[in-house]
Amino acid sequence: MSKNFFISLNKQLFILTNEGEEFACKINTKGIIKSESFLADKELRHLFKTSLTKRAFMFQTFLKIRTIILCTALLSSAAFAQQENPNATPDSADTSKAAILPYPKAMTMPIRTLGIDSVAKGKAKLQLQEIRQNLDQRFLTAPVSLSDYIGQQRPITNNLKRVTGQIMTGTNNFSSTRPLFLEPIWCSFFDQYVFFLQISDTERHTLQSSSHVAIPKKQWEQYVQDKSLATNINPEIEAALTAAISQFQEYKLNDALAVGFNLGKQLGRADETHAQCLNLLLEEKLANKYTIPRTVGGTELGSVRRALKQPALLRRPTRAINSKWMLDTSKTAKRTLPVTITLKATFAETVFGNPFKAKHESIWNYALANEKIEFTIPVGLNEFLENERASLQIADKPVAAKIYRAWVYVDRGRAWGLKMRDRLVADVDGKTIKGHVVRFFGPEEGVTSPRGYPVKEGAIIYIRKGQQDTKIGMTFEPDPRNYPTPWPPKEGM
Repeated sequence: MSKNFFISLNKQLFILTNEGEEFACKINTKGIIKSESFLADKELRHLFKTSLTKRAFMFQTFLKIRTIILCTALLSSAAFAQQENPNATPDSADTSKAAILPYPKAMTMPIRTLGIDSVAKGKAKLQLQEIRQNLDQRFLTAPVSLSDYIGQQRPITNNLKRVTGQIMTGTNNFSSTRPLFLEPIWCSFFDQYVFFLQISDTERHTLQSSSHVAIPKKQWEQYVQDKSLATNINPEIEAALTAAISQFQEYKLNDALAVGFNLGKQLGRADETHAQCLNLLLEEKLANKYTIPRTVGGTELGSVRRALKQPALLRRPTRAINSKWMLDTSKTAKRTLPVTITLKATFAETVFGNPFKAKHESIWNYALANEKIEFTIPVGLNEFLENERASLQIADKPVAAKIYRAWVYVDRGRAWGLKMRDRLVADVDGKTIKGHVVRFFGPEEGVTSPRGYPVKEGAIIYIRKGQQDTKIGMTFEPDPRNYPTPWPPKEGM
């Protein structure tokens, strides 16, 4: 809604205007809102005059519901503004155009749990708060809550306070040009508790660095019982945070390959081994080499954006790995490290969501070494990622892979950065070829790039000039000229 204003006739009656339409909102003695639309009255009179009685009654019912919803929303916003600022006028209740607040330089999130039963969480709650406070001091300078950060600049609703009050903000203790946040994650992994420290880009929600520490469950439980959990594991957590900071890399602006992980069915008890924990270990291994959009934490970050009025500029995956970890669920299964787990995975491009024909299955060996979970990524998965990176190199221009009359199929598409109506040009034997993007296609077309690999996702260019001169293998580049051409034209244009 926009351009809303109130005219208060008395304590019970308001005249509201929403985008040129006037509503009368009346609150009776029982607090029930009654409303009517002046514009609706004109429409209803016209319908009754033209003998469209049934349609008129249906329209009347719809408008009653609509006007009550609008009145409730507008009066609620007015009441909220009066509550926050007793001297405010009804006009000041409109917060739809509130200024966008910048992201804090750094934030720390509450400790997230995966596969941890409620009893274990309850026993360790107070000691986990000590660990969280220590992390705040280590990662932030002069930490304050996000709700206080926002409250110093404008009112914030109670619903958002419940979330933002648990998030701490400040400046980070190492150099970075982008806003970052740290999220600790506690998950269950066979006979170990794994404590992750993930540093991520706030605006793009990508994993920039991660480290972890593994602590035997029996030892953890003993620390909790002795109320010495924070004292005993804080040094290990601080070492993991130092490792995550030392491995930190800035967000890759020119990387077209973004690998997203989707979790398949959970096989086995989540409180013994949570499958998401396996994905987090894999993401940690790949974070320094590839762009990894995070698979957890989206809800909390969404609340941060709403509180700051920030638009969603999240990095979307361009390739997806759908993982299904096959844990041995038999009674005789080994539940202490080292263990062997089977991964069954499928791959997909995320522009159309089309799956690739190739399927992956491999055996993973996990062991404990120096308080960390050690494993090796199988060759097949590494090869897939490297091949996809090669197919999405920003430096490589779109190349014609198939020609059908006036349409040229190129081996680069939306994931690479092309958009509808993008103008492209090519040079063939001194002749200029001109065209623009009219459509995208996926692996169902069966197109093979001249570079030697199947095209998973590409674009179709309609050739406007030089249809008879197109050739397989010709390279397209963005048209350097600006459109529309400025008028009057300058010399040399």
